[in-house]
Amino acid sequence: MTGSEIGSSDGGSELPTTLESMSIEARALLASLPFQMLENWQIPAQYERSVKFSRDGIFANRYLLMLLQADVPLWQVATELNRLQMPPQMLSGFVDVFPQASKWIIGFEEGSQRSTYRAYVEFDSPAKDVSEMTPQPREQIHNPQSYMSHLGFKWDAVTGVASETSQYWYVPTSTMDELNEVIGRAVAKASKTISTVVDGVMKLMNGSATRVKLLVTRDDSGRRISFDLNLYELEMCVGDIIPLLKMAASDWELNREEFQRFESLCHGCCLGHVSFGTSVSQDDFITVYFEPAPAY
Repeated sequence: MTGSEIGSSDGGSELPTTLESMSIEARALLASLPFQMLENWQIPAQYERSVKFSRDGIFANRYLLMLLQADVPLWQVATELNRLQMPPQMLSGFVDVFPQASKWIIGFEEGSQRSTYRAYVEFDSPAKDVSEMTPQPREQIHNPQSYMSHLGFKWDAVTGVASETSQYWYVPTSTMDELNEVIGRAVAKASKTISTVVDGVMKLMNGSATRVKLLVTRDDSGRRISFDLNLYELEMCVGDIIPLLKMAASDWELNREEFQRFESLCHGCCLGHVSFGTSVSQDDFITVYFEPAPAY
């Protein structure tokens, strides 16, 4: 069953074309399809949850599943991505770079207007020929040692329409000054809210630049500008950044009850990484990833 087929209870009913036209049960099934893939394969994967904050709301129905590239034959991966309605051009690009990857990731995200699947390939070192696919040259990162560590493909989970292709550039930094410089360029046009939260997170790092992995993100349209701070080695918990998130939620006038629910459920969870920036639709966002666990 594909995403567009989910939710049609009558053989003669018109298939849903928007998230709003689907029942809660159908939307839940849509989110579960990648887990069914794992169940069929009977292989281990790393499960990571996340919550996204933006002016549109607080969104918690989202996750990532990370798998080793060597664990599943490429043809099986391609078959499952096709079943999830990955657009043919995106699937072709994914297949081209998959053999050079060390890991790959499948995920789901539900937003205010749509749900998306996303597939990523991860490279542990500069991958041969991958740079030819990416319009973002390393020189724009101002670090000759940077390289594209992830390539991400995102598409509408209901309609199968392509959304965006994004490049995630690993930028090694050895000092807080270097880290601040790269991040400053990444969020130069961000709002005061984003800047304040970023400054707060940087202070919590307490000078540990070498224990943090920085990824700078660019999408194929050039409209999304963001970065991701991997904080796992600092052994922080989500509660450490709750005051900063609460400030952002207040600025964006987000639902207080929803924020309190997030706080009560996630306060003690292990903090993984945090993404900040401006989305393709030019909206500021903060995404918190936490509590990795085995998925199977």
